[in-house]
Amino acid sequence: MTESPLECGPEPSEPFGLAIIDKPAGLTSHDVVNTLRRRFGTRRVGHTGTLDPMATGVLVVCIGAATRLAEYLPSEPKVYDAEMLLGIETDSEDTSGHTIAECDASHVALDDLVRAAAGFRGDIEQTPPMASAVRIAGVRLYKLARRGEVVARPSRPVRIFALDVTAFEAGRHPTAKLSVACSAGTYIRTLCADIGRALGVGAAMSSLRRTRVGPFGLEDAEHIETCTMLRSVEAALLSRPRGEVSDRVLAELTQGRPIDVGSAIWSREPCEGEPALVGGTEQGILAVVERQGATMRPRKVLKLR
Repeated sequence: MTESPLECGPEPSEPFGLAIIDKPAGLTSHDVVNTLRRRFGTRRVGHTGTLDPMATGVLVVCIGAATRLAEYLPSEPKVYDAEMLLGIETDSEDTSGHTIAECDASHVALDDLVRAAAGFRGDIEQTPPMASAVRIAGVRLYKLARRGEVVARPSRPVRIFALDVTAFEAGRHPTAKLSVACSAGTYIRTLCADIGRALGVGAAMSSLRRTRVGPFGLEDAEHIETCTMLRSVEAALLSRPRGEVSDRVLAELTQGRPIDVGSAIWSREPCEGEPALVGGTEQGILAVVERQGATMRPRKVLKLR
């Protein structure tokens, strides 16, 4: 069976790369996308992980045909500085929501919090909050929440690589600061709420700042109003196996045809099912391939310039 040619991109005049934004509070991630669409003059803009309006910090945004590579970009660990209030529970699990329960948590000490937090390190299960973009039966949970509906949500596994209490202030509603390194898909406000439940007093997240996404930290980020730099997607994919092939083999990939694993010179030979990058002496062509046995099957081919 003849393989169908793969779609290529971007257009020669279209920008291509990654914008690393330090998102301010009050903007949605979609607000950032819309601003960068105007800034770079392309509709093809997409972020790689939502930050809630109250949250600030690192937001990785794909520009142009880089949106087609978003799924391959490293997104872990995600590192956050969070603050939470103990003795308060809200319908959104953060202080932007409506208070649904409140109690005197003045008896909770720093040692109690440290012990409770230790139980959430490693592989855990989380139930997504109602005020989230997770779909249930094809409907976003936040849309159901706006209608006052609460539905059952299946829990899902996440990983907490590191979790430390960095500050604690006692009181009726003690304030605690946390440093969290976690897998993609982790809800920090849910983590705060779950720690509060473990202490028997409840908790709500009061602030959140994302300081790192994979290889990108705050030191790499620009303010949305002054962002002009696009970073190389290839530089962000250095952890992926990289193969160099002849122009003839690259042409086969461009037509959607599989190639032999041995036809490339690899920085590291990919494992079964592992995505890898392939380029050639013809500058400006990058293919994403996936190993299946002794062959590499093309998944996406991009003309970078």
